Amino acid sequence: MTNRIIIFMGVSGSGKTTLANKVADEIPGAVVLEGDSFHLAEMKEKMRAGTPLCDEDRWPWLGRIKTAAIESVKQQRTVIVTCSALKKTYRDYLREDLGDILCFVFLDVAPDVLAMRHKTRQHEYMSPLLLESQLATLERPTLEEGVIKISGDLTEAESVAEIMKRLL
Repeated sequence: MTNRIIIFMGVSGSGKTTLANKVADEIPGAVVLEGDSFHLAEMKEKMRAGTPLCDEDRWPWLGRIKTAAIESVKQQRTVIVTCSALKKTYRDYLREDLGDILCFVFLDVAPDVLAMRHKTRQHEYMSPLLLESQLATLERPTLEEGVIKISGDLTEAESVAEIMKRLL
């Protein structure tokens, strides 16, 4: 399973980083690109203050993620990316020029579970206040090609097993 980009998507607290790293452990040579690391300091400050990002804030971030993923996949390895990819237009942009080497793993977690996770997690800048705006922005990837939907009702181990089964 080389020369592939897998984007773990969903709102804050859905488990993107946790599951991306666990799946990467199952794929020899896979590299993980943490989407949060591509935000500029000023955007992190904006979110830390509880102000949601707008499209103008997100497009340059998505561009940096896409460029890094393309550069990494050129090295003949699986690239696993964490990126909220909340809107279909964002996903369509990330799909451009990548064709069949890109797939999304949508982590579909119930809002009450997300709220509980936000109360117990520590994050560098993601304020729990932003969860509501992310849920409002989320355009669920229904009927989109190349999307694996994973229920938030599954355990981590069940999620990893299901993702691996569907990737093969």
